Amino acid sequence: MAQEKAIPKGYMTVGTLAKRVGITVRTLQYYDKLGLLSPSAQSEGGRRLYTDRDMVSLHQILSLKSLGFSL
Repeated sequence: MAQEKAIPKGYMTVGTLAKRVGITVRTLQYYDKLGLLSPSAQSEGGRRLYTDRDMVSLHQILSLKSLGFSL
């Protein structure tokens, strides 16, 4: 039975961040591709890891989007 790597304290996975903010994982991947919001770290297994500071940045991006700003 394979042992899963624990997520370091203070980080959250892309799925957790997406659920907390109410957007899709695909949207976060798209923002990373555009360079709008890159993950703060990467786990040993290659998972994207985000911090609370990243969540604040994401809220800013979504707020600006709702005001009509776009790329």
